[in-house]
Amino acid sequence: MEEAAASASATQWKGYTSHPVRIRYADDFVILHRDLAGINAAHAAIARWLDGMGLRLSPTKTSITHTIYHHEGNVGCAFLGFSIRQYPVGNTHAGRKGGKNGARLGFKTHTTPSKDAIQRHGHTLSKTLRYQRNAPQGTLIETLNPHIRGWTFYDRNVVAHAAFAHCDHVLWQRLWRWATRRHPKKSARWVARRYWLLQPGALWQFVERREGTVTRRLARCRDTPIKRHIKVRGMASPFDGNLRYGAMRLEDLSAAMIQELGAVFTAALSRASTISWCTPYAQATYVRASCSAILTQPYRARGRRCVTDD
Repeated sequence: MEEAAASASATQWKGYTSHPVRIRYADDFVILHRDLAGINAAHAAIARWLDGMGLRLSPTKTSITHTIYHHEGNVGCAFLGFSIRQYPVGNTHAGRKGGKNGARLGFKTHTTPSKDAIQRHGHTLSKTLRYQRNAPQGTLIETLNPHIRGWTFYDRNVVAHAAFAHCDHVLWQRLWRWATRRHPKKSARWVARRYWLLQPGALWQFVERREGTVTRRLARCRDTPIKRHIKVRGMASPFDGNLRYGAMRLEDLSAAMIQELGAVFTAALSRASTISWCTPYAQATYVRASCSAILTQPYRARGRRCVTDD
């Protein structure tokens, strides 16, 4: 498919041959090109290539858009639960091409959670609240927390602060309806004090209390810190032996755990290399299985479970 799209949509731009850029994950892909003619040619080439195998592009998921300006009622693209758009800005905020000393691009790129992803997340929480309308508060918190953490962990690498705040607000409204339905004859003040932790100058926190002690606390989207993704350097791999670089990319690992991981990695690699019939892929699998127990220790210690909707 790459060869068919590239050969059909190559165009001339300022004396250079402009080829499309394809980004693929499983059966979803995005094709980027400088001009509309190249996009249309790539679209037709891929349709012909799929037709030879008895397949076709989904008309509901396939669209042609521009990342800055409106085209056929669309702007930007949605891919894997993210909305990718570019905005014209001045020189003080515009990105650069080729590093900090490159030419100004005249726009900046924002990747945010898509509207469909936010709606799917809200629908999942609403369905959970509907099924748990008669459940104890602690059970409801234990059911909602994995979905909230899983969704926010998936989106925390992009511009998601506004989306997180919106989801928290919508969830608060649904929790209020859930609480007032259980106590129709109680006042709003009584319901708030029964299910929420009210602190001066702080947001309400949906908590379960026993004998005045908070035993469970509902996770909030805005409590998840935004952490920009750092691209993996060059051809780096978890199995290339560079433990220092691999450990720097991991979270919540103490110095003692990094040292233990290095010892287990070295011992497993030595053991796998002595097995004559073991293929390189089997060796890598053996080493990964030996280290997985250490890599998952921080998450088991916190006792957190994550569920993603995408």
